Amino acid sequence: ADTSLKIKYMNPVSEKTLATLEQFMPVKALNVVGQSIDIFHKNPATNRKIVSDPRNLPHQALIQLGPETLELKFTAVYDKDRNYMGPLVCWDVVTARVNMENKARDLAERDKAQAEELKRKVDSMLDVVKSASHGDLTREITVNGSDSIGQMGQGLGSFFTDLRNNIMNIGLNANALAGSAEELTSVSQQ
Repeated sequence: ADTSLKIKYMNPVSEKTLATLEQFMPVKALNVVGQSIDIFHKNPATNRKIVSDPRNLPHQALIQLGPETLELKFTAVYDKDRNYMGPLVCWDVVTARVNMENKARDLAERDKAQAEELKRKVDSMLDVVKSASHGDLTREITVNGSDSIGQMGQGLGSFFTDLRNNIMNIGLNANALAGSAEELTSVSQQ
């Protein structure tokens, strides 16, 4: 493009690429030469401000053209005397790459959330186990579910419930035994 940002030349590969996207463009691919680069932008003022000053170049932007995502790259072109002649504008259809990047980002976020949830569950169970190791059997494990950690939480919860019940029964039996021992002592004294 020249310094007024009108497209002066388009190579055959670019023309072929844009021909597949003509239905989303305001002009036919054959008529892009002579048009302003603004035809690719919803808000041309922002890009025009960046691209018109060679100190801002190289510059790269993603734009939507119908269902496709294009990556525009702008590079400053200078003559032999280092006078700015205008930007070299390259565009590539990067829809598949952007979709894969978005999927990868979504998977990473999901994995991070799952790891945080796993840590929360394990920390919760460890808290109850630590309390039990110090003699406090009153705390309940609330972790449950069909995954391995949930099953372990349910198993530990059942174990601590059974342990509490057994200790309570031992206490009741000890009281009953103490009562019986007292009676026997009384009988033996008589």
